[in-house]
Amino acid sequence: MITTGDNGQKNEFQMTKTTRIVVGCFIAFAMALPLGLALLANLTRGPSGVEALSIEASIEILNGKVDSIYRDNRNHNVEMLVLSNGQLYKVWSEWEGKIELGDSLSKKAGVFILEVHKKSGAKVILNYKDIFKDFK
Repeated sequence: MITTGDNGQKNEFQMTKTTRIVVGCFIAFAMALPLGLALLANLTRGPSGVEALSIEASIEILNGKVDSIYRDNRNHNVEMLVLSNGQLYKVWSEWEGKIELGDSLSKKAGVFILEVHKKSGAKVILNYKDIFKDFK
């Protein structure tokens, strides 16, 4: 490589074959490292919070009458339901007040709909996907 200095004279700078190989490898490594780390992080990470909640909600099965309601102060004071079959259900904060003592709950696996059959005979549909869209 030939360069021109400040005084107008030509300066010759040559790299040996070994130096060119080392510099080329260093540049290639520097460019590939961030890409490789991003790929590795993407492959090794678990499901996101929304994905984990979605999986949990999809496999959940509920079927029973609400026998009691209480606040679990060991779990951020979340509202908990005790169903007639002994099953515990954590109520999403968006749904608090929509489920009352004596209501019947029904949810099948693989479905994101919780059906609340009220004592009055009315039916309330609560959709888990409405909750998850707020997380994105």
